[in-house]
Amino acid sequence: MSMTHIERFNVLVGVVFAKLYETFPVPVELSVQNFVEQLVDDDELIDDSEYMKGGYVKFFTSTITWLGYHGYLMKGSTLSGGTVRDCVLTASALEILNAMPANLEIKGPSLGDQLITATKDSVKGKVKDLAGEFLSKAVVFGTRAAIDFVRT
Repeated sequence: MSMTHIERFNVLVGVVFAKLYETFPVPVELSVQNFVEQLVDDDELIDDSEYMKGGYVKFFTSTITWLGYHGYLMKGSTLSGGTVRDCVLTASALEILNAMPANLEIKGPSLGDQLITATKDSVKGKVKDLAGEFLSKAVVFGTRAAIDFVRT
């Protein structure tokens, strides 16, 4: 079954955040070649060069650009082959990824650590869910910050 654009986006975002969380604070180069598994459907058989076709490069670079535009990461230049230079998490993204579970009695791994584990275990569904959780928390975090700013 084909992933929707939103499902593909969430899986890609989760793996990108795991990579950036794991390497923080060192900026890294993100290349579409390293994210083929997240971009193609499980049942889709493509050779190593086919991901360059079919909009995968555009989808990848558009996702990274969107994350940068909305303040989740800082990035350098985007190259035509699907590589984005000097990517690093922003302070607000790092704060959300460092968040511990809401129930303090259950001490568990941070959201960032959960993303790293799910990525290494190649569990697309878990990565997608965690990325969705991150984006939800980011919206709430941004809304609260805006309300606090207005109140001061």
